[in-house]
Amino acid sequence: MAGASTFTMAGAFTFTMAGASTFTMAGAFTFTMAGASTFTLAGASTFTMAGASTFTMAGPFTFTMAGASTFTLAGASTFTMVGASTFTLAGTSTFTMAGASTFTLAGASTFTMAGASTFTMAGASTFTMAGASTFTMAGASIFTMAGASTFTMAGASTFTMAGASTFTMAGASTFTMAGASIFTMAGASTFTTAGAFIFTMAGASTFTMAGASTFTMAGAFIFTIAGASTFTMAGASTFTMAGAFIFTMAGASTFTMAGASTFTMAGAFIFTMAGASTFTMAGASTFTMAGASTFTMAGAFIFTMAGASTITLAGASTFTMAGASTFTMAGASTFTMAGAFIFTMAGASTITLAGASTFTMAGAFITF
Repeated sequence: MAGASTFTMAGAFTFTMAGASTFTMAGAFTFTMAGASTFTLAGASTFTMAGASTFTMAGPFTFTMAGASTFTLAGASTFTMVGASTFTLAGTSTFTMAGASTFTLAGASTFTMAGASTFTMAGASTFTMAGASTFTMAGASIFTMAGASTFTMAGASTFTMAGASTFTMAGASTFTMAGASIFTMAGASTFTTAGAFIFTMAGASTFTMAGASTFTMAGAFIFTIAGASTFTMAGASTFTMAGAFIFTMAGASTFTMAGASTFTMAGAFIFTMAGASTFTMAGASTFTMAGASTFTMAGAFIFTMAGASTITLAGASTFTMAGASTFTMAGASTFTMAGAFIFTMAGASTITLAGASTFTMAGAFITF
C-alpha cells in the first residue's frame, strides 16, 4: 500500500496473516482498526511501515503476533493505540522501531510481551505511554533501546517486568517517568543500561524492584529522581551503578531499601540528595560506595538506617552533609569507612546513633 491510500477495519472484522506473507505500508498510507476487530500475524509473516504511514487502533481492537512474525516501523511512521485496544507479542515474534518512528499507548490500551519475543528501538524512535495504559513483559521477552531512542511514561501508565524478562538501554537513549506512572520489576527480571543514557523520574512516579530482580547501570549516565517520585527495593533485588555517572535526588523524592536488597556504587560517580528527599534502609539491606565516588546531602535531606542494614565506603570516596540534613542509625545497622575517604559535616547537619548501631572509620581519612 503506497501513496495516500487508506485501509479501515471496523466492527468485528478479522484480518489474519500466516506463513511467509508480507504486508508493506509506504508513503502517507493510513491503516485504521476500530470496534472489536482482530489482526493476527503468525508463522514467518512480515508487516512493514515506512515513510509517513499511520496505523491506529481504537476501541477493544486486538493485534496479536505469534510464531516468528516481524513488525517494523521505519521513517516517520506512526502507530497509535487508544481505548481498550490490546497488542500481544508472543513466541519469537519481533517488533522493531527505526528512524523517527513513533508508538503511542494511550487510554486503557495494553501491550504484552510473552515467550522469547523481542522489541527493539533504534535511531530517534519514540515510545509514549499515557492515560491508564499498561505494558507487561513476561517469560524471556527482551526490550532494547539503542541510538537516540526515547521512552516516556505519563499519566497513570504502568510498566511491569516479570519472569526472566530483560530491558536494555544503550547509546544515548532516554527513559522518562512522569505523572503517577508506575514501573515494577519482579521475579528474575533484569534492567541494564550502558552508554550515555538518561533516566528521569518526576511527578509522583513509582519504581519498584522485588524478588531477585536486577538493575545495572554503566557508562556516563544520568539518573534523576525528582518531585514526589518513589524508588523502592525489596526482597533480594540488586541495584548496581558503575562508571562516571550522576545520581540526583531532589524535591520530596524517596528511595527505600528493604529485605536483603543490595545497592552498589563504583567508579567516579556523584550522588547528590537535595531538597526534602529521603533515603531509608531497613531489613538486611546493603549500600556500598567504592572508587572515587562522592555522596552529598544538602537541604533538609533525611538518611535513615534501621534493622541490620549496612553501608560501606571504600577507596577515595567522599561523604558530605550540609544544610539541615539528618543521618540516623538504629537497630544493628553498620556504617564502615575505609581507605582515603573524606567525611564532612557542615551547617546544621545531624548524625544520630541508636540501638546497637556501629560507625567505623579506618585508613587515612579526613575528619569532620
